[in-house]
Amino acid sequence: MQLLKKEAFGRGILVGTGILIPLAALVLILERAGVDPDSLGVWVFLVAIIAFTAAGFVSAKESKGAPFSNGLVAGAGSFVLWSLLYTCIWVVRKAIGTSTGEHSGGEVALSFLAYLIVAGACGLLGAAIGAKMRTRDSKMAGRPRADLDPTEERPDSVEQGAG
Repeated sequence: MQLLKKEAFGRGILVGTGILIPLAALVLILERAGVDPDSLGVWVFLVAIIAFTAAGFVSAKESKGAPFSNGLVAGAGSFVLWSLLYTCIWVVRKAIGTSTGEHSGGEVALSFLAYLIVAGACGLLGAAIGAKMRTRDSKMAGRPRADLDPTEERPDSVEQGAG
């Protein structure tokens, strides 16, 4: 059994990062408009948690054998990719003189590690949900739908010669 499937966690990383990039852009726009970035902290964190969970969910739905390892890598990977992109933004802002804050290396390292752990945990949560849904969907695939009576004529079958 393959523990990591590139296609599965790759799609998860893209989904997570696809949520985080517009979030970062929105924060930068609001910052330029004069909104205090600290007032957005809780909302940004909640959307980031949703992004990491979505990454794990998509990864688990795509993987066949090991949803949890793929979900963990997708959640953490989307954070790492977003961090690289955000670092590039910070370098450009620093170069043109619009950077707003200074942080010590220790603060940045601890913050990165904490977010990496949160991203991985949220990826696992999303993987658990995705694996459960995939299992439920596969069990339901062979069953007839409960809301359809096979002896009853349906409106879509009248013209097709059924009944």
